Amino acid sequence: MALYSAESNRGWVSFKDGEWLECDVTNSTQAQLTLRFKDGQVQTVNRAQCQFCYRNPTALEAADDFLTLPNLDEPNILHSVRVRYWKGIVYSYTGPILIAVNPWRQVDIYNHNYLERYKSADIKDPHIFGVASRAFRELMNTRKNQCILISGESGSGKTESTKFVLQVLTASGENRTGASASIEQQVMLTNPVLEAFGNAKTLRNDNSSRFGKWINVHFDRKGTIVGAEIKTYLLEKARVVQQTAGERNYHIFYQACLASQSPNQKILENLRFEDASRFNYSKTCLVAANTDDVKAFERTKQALHFIGFDAQSQANIFASISAILHIGNLTIREDREGNAVLENDAHLQTVCALLRVDLESMNKGLCFRLITAGTDVMLKPESCDRANQGRDAFAKALYSKLFDHIVKCVNSALRLKQSTVTMQVSVLDIFGFEVFQKNHFEQFCINYANEKLQLHFNHYNFMLERQLYQREGIELIESDFVDNAACVELIENKSWGLQAILDDVCIMPKGDDRAYLDRLFQTPQMKGHPHFVAPKQRNNTFIVNHYAGTVAYTVEEFCEKNKDLLAIDIVNMMQSSKNKFFVGLFESA
Repeated sequence: MALYSAESNRGWVSFKDGEWLECDVTNSTQAQLTLRFKDGQVQTVNRAQCQFCYRNPTALEAADDFLTLPNLDEPNILHSVRVRYWKGIVYSYTGPILIAVNPWRQVDIYNHNYLERYKSADIKDPHIFGVASRAFRELMNTRKNQCILISGESGSGKTESTKFVLQVLTASGENRTGASASIEQQVMLTNPVLEAFGNAKTLRNDNSSRFGKWINVHFDRKGTIVGAEIKTYLLEKARVVQQTAGERNYHIFYQACLASQSPNQKILENLRFEDASRFNYSKTCLVAANTDDVKAFERTKQALHFIGFDAQSQANIFASISAILHIGNLTIREDREGNAVLENDAHLQTVCALLRVDLESMNKGLCFRLITAGTDVMLKPESCDRANQGRDAFAKALYSKLFDHIVKCVNSALRLKQSTVTMQVSVLDIFGFEVFQKNHFEQFCINYANEKLQLHFNHYNFMLERQLYQREGIELIESDFVDNAACVELIENKSWGLQAILDDVCIMPKGDDRAYLDRLFQTPQMKGHPHFVAPKQRNNTFIVNHYAGTVAYTVEEFCEKNKDLLAIDIVNMMQSSKNKFFVGLFESA
């Protein structure tokens, strides 16, 4: 206790959000604090003008479970995470919550020995294996479904954490049979497939998931795995046609382009792949650190085969990838009347050959619009800009439908083989909160999803607990968690929310991004809203104060991406393809 008393004057002080300074309290009154900082400077500050927290004793700062800390607040949690990280420990508990810090290096704590020890509960130290093993034990002991939510900012390690959870779940159970072992392998092999088609190099992460996924792993009453299913959300379609400098398109484009140069890849023969640097949709950035695209393609191909994609199915998938790259190289110019003209070059012929459609249909789909007025039907020439937008919309739609098809086939392979009552452990791996120099419609959707998750987390971890304390007459110590319900309402209010106004503008005859921004600034509810800011300089942006930070959104293409329309002529063209695979992709369009 003497040691603790000697440290009782240590504290943390913050004069601006997110920055905490170490200090010692030399004197304090109800209104003021006199603080000595690490550099020896002494300063007297008003309590109302800063945030102050007392610091935990040194002996407790590296505790495994932060609930055992005397002071559980932002600076002390951050410092304890840092202390543990300095010791090479990347995991910490806060009750049932696991905090993980990406080590950005290989650490030998994920081998089979560790997995078995956590499965048998021989080891209690914080670990992702421990969370997954506890979920399975709870499933078997309580017979109640379990859920593991994996959340965090981009680059924090969510994709790898999801794989580790699945590794534990597929290795659990005592009554494993040949059939269940096959399902376990298939579940694990979904990882290289979904990563190839759904992950990309970003500025923060060389293997960033650009979609969210919800995975249900089904078990019978004996704990034997009997099936699984995957639901995907918010695939970042815009990445297919445009990437920020330093970022890549989806991995599969680079895998296929490089693998096609190998004489061993017979499946890619005659699909007209070239070096990725020669395609507009993939030339922005060609290399991802620590990534061997040729070896990755082989893993992708093997995983597809084991899951159940035969040679013809794989050929169709890779033909789609090549077609998308060549679509990006289609040249559309303007004639003297200002109408779009599609050049009949090698790329156009390649696209038509791969998709098994005719040149006339492609030209009609991209350069003309079918207009219906009463009983009259006419073809209206498109402008060059509109035709280029239609070309990119076609590429995005083709990739999105291909991705959905792959997930559907994966689910078909993993589905329950018999109608039996099962229990399940669900894993949610969603985008992390994103804020970049330029934030577009994709970041808006991602951050909205994170706001909803945070609201759910707050509700079940704070608000319900507070209600329970009040019902049982227990003295309640107020916590300082951020209630983000007002921010969620700002986005989703049905009459004046950001999304409702966007939908209204999109159905207006002349609704565009500028009209959307004007409507936002003119809406009475936005004025003075604590989570909405109109920039002083009109620079085509609006600002949202999210729970995780302030984000300025650029409205460019908000309307176009929200409508996400594909010309009916393109749909008709694909539905008339001589390849049934492409007909199937667009049959419900």
